[in-house]
Amino acid sequence: MDGNFAFMEEKYPVLAGFGSLAERYWHSDPNSCIMKIGMMGETIVNLIYEIDRIPRPKDDRADERIKKLLYEEYITADLSDILHELRKKRNHATHENYGTERDTKRLLPMAYGLAEWFYMTYGDCSSLRMVLY
Repeated sequence: MDGNFAFMEEKYPVLAGFGSLAERYWHSDPNSCIMKIGMMGETIVNLIYEIDRIPRPKDDRADERIKKLLYEEYITADLSDILHELRKKRNHATHENYGTERDTKRLLPMAYGLAEWFYMTYGDCSSLRMVLY
């Protein structure tokens, strides 16, 4: 696998796949790119809950899971902002067939930063370097 998210292939192939597809679609199919980026964010949140054995909130919605991670200091405010932005854009893309190249050029680096943080926190941090779009 080539691309910016290839570093995740061995330990987190699902995340690498989402990232690879998002990179492939950023110009030709912004809607699909945004959905893949959002899926990556949601999967990272779910993995944090699983790896750290965090009980799910009573109201087990994506936004509540992110809020709990922030409140219990598993993530920073910056990461929370990124996760919420990816979640909101994914919802917009999914329910309203939304997607612009302008958004993908802004969201892909955010998703990469999130993936890099996740990998450095829960995996290996060798050979991380993003190619700009």
